Amino acid sequence: MNTMKFGALSARHFLVQKRNLLRMLTQIPNKPNMDRIEQVGPDRACAEWLLRCGAKVKWTNNTSWLEDYNQLPSISIKNLLFEVEAIDSSIMDVGFIHLKGCNHIRSFLMNSCPYVEDNALSKLDSLKSSLQNLELVNLLGVTDEGIKSLTELTELKSLVLEGLPSVRYQSTFDSLRKALPNCDIKHKNVQLK
Repeated sequence: MNTMKFGALSARHFLVQKRNLLRMLTQIPNKPNMDRIEQVGPDRACAEWLLRCGAKVKWTNNTSWLEDYNQLPSISIKNLLFEVEAIDSSIMDVGFIHLKGCNHIRSFLMNSCPYVEDNALSKLDSLKSSLQNLELVNLLGVTDEGIKSLTELTELKSLVLEGLPSVRYQSTFDSLRKALPNCDIKHKNVQLK
């Protein structure tokens, strides 16, 4: 019996160590390069970050999604980020500093992004003057605290919250509705107390 207990602890310890290593490696493409941001501007630098992490973007002057880093337009062309779709992306809080200065992002979808947690959501306030549509789907690390930080996003017209197992309290949604009276807030597969 002691052998089984030791084996279970070893397996759990291995999984924790593996997750910590993956998190550390994921920080590399997320880490902001302030010189690069200054050189190419916030929208281009933000697009580079998002594409490196597996997300896709739309520009204000284009209707198609860009998902290949190698297809980024030249730096001399003035492009403004308009929409972001991060599905199974490795974006994490450390990279959200790239959003600062991106004043035209209207829509942001985060779905099944394993490293998006409360601290990342609190950094969305950089988009408070432009963000109108936000979807947070299947984000295991988001809790009530992260959802409460969304009250800063006063331009939101639509907020979809789905599959957030760590969001638990009805009072969180009540305070969100009170702070964002002009926002259509939908939540699915969220077990509330």
